[in-house]
Amino acid sequence: MHLVSISWYTMNFQYSLLHCCILFALLPSLTSEIFDQGLVLVYFREFATSTYIKMLPYRMYQGTTLVFTIDVLIRIGQIELFHMPSLHSQGSGADVLFPGARLRYIIIPGGVPVNGKVAIPVDFNDYDAVCDYFGIEK
Repeated sequence: MHLVSISWYTMNFQYSLLHCCILFALLPSLTSEIFDQGLVLVYFREFATSTYIKMLPYRMYQGTTLVFTIDVLIRIGQIELFHMPSLHSQGSGADVLFPGARLRYIIIPGGVPVNGKVAIPVDFNDYDAVCDYFGIEK
């Protein structure tokens, strides 16, 4: 299996009483082999034009107060993004604060060299470095 990445995907968070905001995406390329041996990196952009790109989990602050953390749950064949109830001064969640936010995932298979490379000497938190290392269009 080769490295899999998607273009930036527009997220539409849905409000939920239990998790505040959720997003489900089906990922047929996320097989049990990847789940057991590979690596899935998920990156988040607050807005389509934002140049600030963060790997999930993403912590949202209002001043110095942590408002919520957008987290990711990865399962075979799907991905779920969520955050717990918001501590925002107006109670706003990701559905209100980040309309049109963007998501991108990169799947790296385990045990198989990717583009002839075995070790991965890159900081996964650095989106640009990951794209440069694997030759992925930003």
